[in-house]
Amino acid sequence: LKPDYIQLHGDEDLNYVKTLKSNGLNIIKVVRIGEENEDFKIYEEYCDFVEFFLLDKKSELLGGTGEIFNWDKAIKFKEEINKPFFLAGGLNPENVKEAVEKVKPFGVDVASGIEKTPRSKDYKKMQEFIRNVQKAK
Repeated sequence: LKPDYIQLHGDEDLNYVKTLKSNGLNIIKVVRIGEENEDFKIYEEYCDFVEFFLLDKKSELLGGTGEIFNWDKAIKFKEEINKPFFLAGGLNPENVKEAVEKVKPFGVDVASGIEKTPRSKDYKKMQEFIRNVQKAK
């Protein structure tokens, strides 16, 4: 199995990321954003070894929580780190257009925001989500 990308959700150190990269893997590194003031400069050392970052809400769970974080922090990340990123964390058909227009990420990531019930995707919500991303300026 040779995946196009692997997405790292943990607290992987730089040496681990370098090892994965040296094996020819393309990496998306998740950055979990909390309420405290963050020093995003610590992610600069990863920039040569990851293709993208994915910004998500810091939580006890890893992804799919439906919780939004302060998008101003994503803007700060963008200003400090010169690397494309995906925006995640509580995105849904109702807020994704505003998020894309405000933050201007490379892309968006959605899970629970398009679910009918836990782990069951809603086709209409998916369509609405995509339409609203496409409407964003």
